[in-house]
Amino acid sequence: DCLGHPLESAAVVSNLAWSQTFLAWWRRRHPLMCLAVFLPLMIFATNGRAWLGARLSEADTLMPRGYRACWEKPA
Repeated sequence: DCLGHPLESAAVVSNLAWSQTFLAWWRRRHPLMCLAVFLPLMIFATNGRAWLGARLSEADTLMPRGYRACWEKPA
C-alpha cells in the first residue's frame, strides 16, 4: 500500500533541499543567510500547497513517501 501523494513527496524533498541550502549558507557566513528567517514560512507554504494539491487531485502511486505492509503470522 502506497502512502502519500507525489506532491507531498516533492514538498518533503524541496523542504530538505532548502533547509540544507540555508545550513550551508550559515556555515560559510554567506550574506544570504539573513533570509533564513523566512525558512519556516517557506516550509509552511510548501506543505500547504502540497496538501491542497494532493486533496484536489486523484491518488497517484508515482512517487509515494512510503509504503505500508501488513504481515500475518501463520496460525
